[in-house]
Amino acid sequence: MVSAVIVNYNSGENLLRCVNGIYGNVLEIIIVDNASSDGSTEKVLSSYPDVKIIKNPVNEGFSKGANTGIRNSRCDYVLIMNPDVFIEKEGIDLLLKCLEEEPSLGVVAPKLISPEGKTELSYGKDPSILNEFIQKFKSKIGIGRNRNGNVHWVSGACFMARKRALMEIGLFDENFFLYFEDADLCKRMRENGWNIKYLPSACAVHVRGGSRDSERVLLEYRKSQFLYYKKHNSWISFYILKLYLFLKFGLLFLIKRKPLFKEILTMVLKEKK
Repeated sequence: MVSAVIVNYNSGENLLRCVNGIYGNVLEIIIVDNASSDGSTEKVLSSYPDVKIIKNPVNEGFSKGANTGIRNSRCDYVLIMNPDVFIEKEGIDLLLKCLEEEPSLGVVAPKLISPEGKTELSYGKDPSILNEFIQKFKSKIGIGRNRNGNVHWVSGACFMARKRALMEIGLFDENFFLYFEDADLCKRMRENGWNIKYLPSACAVHVRGGSRDSERVLLEYRKSQFLYYKKHNSWISFYILKLYLFLKFGLLFLIKRKPLFKEILTMVLKEKK
């Protein structure tokens, strides 16, 4: 009934722990590996030889990796997961039941909590300058983390989707390498008549960590942010973002002289709507 798709890149022991939590609770597990070099997929295969591993020769990013897994899945419902997310049978069953009982739903996502039990704010309104600031403010003070109902977008770290809905909208936009691909997918789903739901009664642990290069992540975040604003937001919103990032990273570069800040600043100056 459910296919699990995990996009992996040097996730270490997290990948095996992720598979441990879902094995036997879904019909199939598909791991799309983006040229990992840490032996994480080999460890999974040694314990679970029936898990399907698709190896990419290079790191193709989250969107392309997830699309590969979805296309190779056999079930009507697809559980998309990061390898640093751990969800057990009860959470999977609640997500599946929600999709089965509400035919208008395209995507449903669980509450994400840290290993210490702190709830992440993992849904929100369509990204804009105002909404992103509100999201960060709510996240800091803990507002809205237990809301149950339809939302604009949910985090791609863990959600269950109706495969038919995913195929109808053309899956993830592969121009997004990392970040904002979830908000883009959810927006296109809603525009195609599907609802997006946050279900806090279902819960998953998000450890956040592992293999990521923090500088690369920050750069990719800003690239994807610009891509989303170009694709979905007004030119006014786009240029407000451009001004904000120019001032922020221009000041950071003047203070710290960090090459990363110069690279982001150069990107900001080149971006056009």
